[in-house]
Amino acid sequence: MEIIYVTNISKTFNDRVLFDKLSYVFSPGLYHLKGENGSGKSVLLKMLAGIDHSYDGLIEGITDKEILLLDHHGIGVPFLSIRDNIALAAYLCGCPFSVEKCPTNLYSNEKRYLMEQYVSSSIGNQMKVGLSLLFLPIKWTLILLDEAMNGIDQISQAMIFQKLLEITKTSDAIIIIVSHTDQAQKFLQAELRIINLVDLKCGRCDLDEKK
Repeated sequence: MEIIYVTNISKTFNDRVLFDKLSYVFSPGLYHLKGENGSGKSVLLKMLAGIDHSYDGLIEGITDKEILLLDHHGIGVPFLSIRDNIALAAYLCGCPFSVEKCPTNLYSNEKRYLMEQYVSSSIGNQMKVGLSLLFLPIKWTLILLDEAMNGIDQISQAMIFQKLLEITKTSDAIIIIVSHTDQAQKFLQAELRIINLVDLKCGRCDLDEKK
């Protein structure tokens, strides 16, 4: 079972204290991390992903694992088509697909957009390139979605949330979603653990509490 142990994490950014001896244990499942802008949500996700190491304290439990971190920035190459970008992203993740067989689940109702140049596509279609990686045959250990569904239509959101549920039921993945909307709560309901960063900083979060 994959478990992340966050122990006495402290971090200062631009002379402002973001975290002061923050501790928590993430067990497998779905989490919705909530908090005000600038409260440190994105910073915490980067720390969990192993991108940001400039902190005091310990984060243990996941090393050299399959980690997917997506934020509100698209991951596509501007001059390639949407489909070519999905195939390229899959290849870089170790899943070499032919362009014709790359996972295009999120475009099932709008396949005409697959041949559009990435730079000319809508924000939603650009964001779906990264989110298509959820449908790869990879056993993700940690999935971090930081406002990654901005501009995504509700049908595609439902497909994404359904896939996240499937992942949690078939693996020990830890999935943390940051979103200013309540769509995650609407679709995932009882499966979702809601964490308010203010409560987390104050040590008021119960690991097993679901709201």
